[in-house]
Amino acid sequence: MESDYVKKANADAGRYIDDGCRTIKDAEKAAQTYVALCRFRTAVERYPETRTAAMVVSQCDKLVDHKYLEGRVLYNKRTQSDYK
Repeated sequence: MESDYVKKANADAGRYIDDGCRTIKDAEKAAQTYVALCRFRTAVERYPETRTAAMVVSQCDKLVDHKYLEGRVLYNKRTQSDYK
């Protein structure tokens, strides 16, 4: 069982990571950073138009089938159905 200190530290760490990634101006670099941190879904949700997001979607069956990608334009003007 996690103590209150551990829960707060985990929440703070997640917030600091998000704040740091939001300072990155280049969408491709930001998506690569999220992928390096194993935050694949966040990379695809926030930066669907990048090559990195297209790579993640093509490699991950769970992300291809997610309904949040419905109708979104991914890298190279492809839609979700192009990756199935």
